[in-house]
Amino acid sequence: MSTLSFYCLVAFIFAAIDVASATQPADGTLYPLPVSPWPNHYVPGTVATLAPGTNTTTQIVLHFQKMLAKGDIPSGALWLTKANGEQLLFSLGGQSLDEGSEPFRLDNYLRIGSITKTFTGSAILQLVQQGKISLDDTWSKFYDPSLGEFPYADNITIRHMLSMTTGIPEYIKKGNGYDPEVKTAPYNWTYEDTVRLILDREPLFPPGQSPSNTFNYTNSNFVLLGQRVIEKVTNQPWRDFFLNEVIKPAGLGQTLVPAVGEVTVPQPSPTFYAYRDYNLTDPTTADDHKVLIDYSDIDPSTWGAAGSFVSTFQDLHLWARYLTTGQGLSPELRAERFEKNNHVAPFALPPGIDFSYGLGVMKINNYFGHIGDAVGASTYMFHDPAKNNTMICVASNGPSRINVADAIALLAMFDPEGFSGLGSA
Repeated sequence: MSTLSFYCLVAFIFAAIDVASATQPADGTLYPLPVSPWPNHYVPGTVATLAPGTNTTTQIVLHFQKMLAKGDIPSGALWLTKANGEQLLFSLGGQSLDEGSEPFRLDNYLRIGSITKTFTGSAILQLVQQGKISLDDTWSKFYDPSLGEFPYADNITIRHMLSMTTGIPEYIKKGNGYDPEVKTAPYNWTYEDTVRLILDREPLFPPGQSPSNTFNYTNSNFVLLGQRVIEKVTNQPWRDFFLNEVIKPAGLGQTLVPAVGEVTVPQPSPTFYAYRDYNLTDPTTADDHKVLIDYSDIDPSTWGAAGSFVSTFQDLHLWARYLTTGQGLSPELRAERFEKNNHVAPFALPPGIDFSYGLGVMKINNYFGHIGDAVGASTYMFHDPAKNNTMICVASNGPSRINVADAIALLAMFDPEGFSGLGSA
């Protein structure tokens, strides 16, 4: 997820979230419940659902349907699970916009965008756990000064980078849009390319200043962490480290780190649609760029350790639980990640919503996880470790994306107790 996308998505939270809008239509029409069976080789046993026809099930299905319809989003899927075994699992739409397309598959491979950052955060904290680095190590310890003078390199710490409090500018962004060089990037976009664009911009603020100006969501932090710090400390390619030391130990068999030039997502996968400049929500986008085209083949190297990973519904469900229970981390590091370093997002939120950012992880009330926004796909992954509730929501983008307000509304329907103050004065 780029900085632009993050703030466009979160901007929707300024408005009150209308949970009631997902109730049954006034004319009494009840949309069908499109439950798709999960292939037996992905989930053992029978997939149960929340009681069919209940108000909760109806509200959730209708709300998800309206989420897709109002954004002209071609397709999507939702998986909600509770500790008691209740599940709601369904998909809407097709694999593409083509007439006669097969239904959206629940075993699709998907671009997960900035959910990648949760893996990068875990990799860095693993190195901290092993004593190979410290959260208080400065960026200057890892940076090669031959690339140019990096502002505040002696002041920026690993902790600052993980929590988005460095003031390092966004390499993807230029002015009010995407940097043309990034949009038309050749294959094999490198860490050095990212540094070059960072150094071409002014720092946003000194790291670790007053709480009012410390947080700014940028992809830059996680490219530097994943593609420089990890390689310098481990002496191995960053992709290999992620696969061998993070993904495989977590038991994820369908999560991939695409190689340079690996432009195609494995099959099965939906068609990934986007406008020509990827910027789906910018009202200033030129009309000649508002052309919905197929971005199924696109090189992932531009986003690297900040947003290039590919995964599946099943693996995201496993990872949400593995991540948010802090497996592999000491109690001290779990506290650092999930409690001590949560920075409240610097914008107004409606009553009942606590939205903050920890060390490579987002928090919405008691749910931890991340939002992923890739070219042609939106993904939400959140888990409440206390209740053992999980939400995985994916969509193949059209002219719009799933927004944060809609995702929170889904969680509020699924877990009313966890969002009891939503919308109250």
